[in-house]
Amino acid sequence: MKLKPKFLFILTITACLLISLTQASAMEITQVKVPFYISDNLIITPRDEGCLFGSGGWLSITGTKASFGATAEGYSSVTKFTGKLYLQEKTGPNSFTTVDYWDFTQFGDTMDYSQTYTVQKGKTYRMYCPFTAWVGSDSYLYSAYSPEKTCN
Repeated sequence: MKLKPKFLFILTITACLLISLTQASAMEITQVKVPFYISDNLIITPRDEGCLFGSGGWLSITGTKASFGATAEGYSSVTKFTGKLYLQEKTGPNSFTTVDYWDFTQFGDTMDYSQTYTVQKGKTYRMYCPFTAWVGSDSYLYSAYSPEKTCN
């Protein structure tokens, strides 16, 4: 089947417009709401609320070394993030106690903070991170969690 030149022209123009619109509206595309994404080591929470596109928390344990952290992507108006990164040990169903924590401040519209810690075999852990995104003097409170992981 041979395509007519007029149809090919319209198809080409449409493709170019779609590509241009996609590139021009990348901010809108990243704001599409989807449910939480949970994998073995990571929980991502798309936001599209307040001043964040999304945030996430992760935890990985290799041997007795736990690596964990939190990340967030803010709108361009976000000037800094402040918060605490907690490593928590499970003490019962839906019950955790803090093993250690770290305060942090990061400037800009992206937060990416992580730590490592030596954990005990047979214990179950998670990362919890309450944080604040700042837009000038206005503050927006959020939190990120990791999935629970057991040190084997």
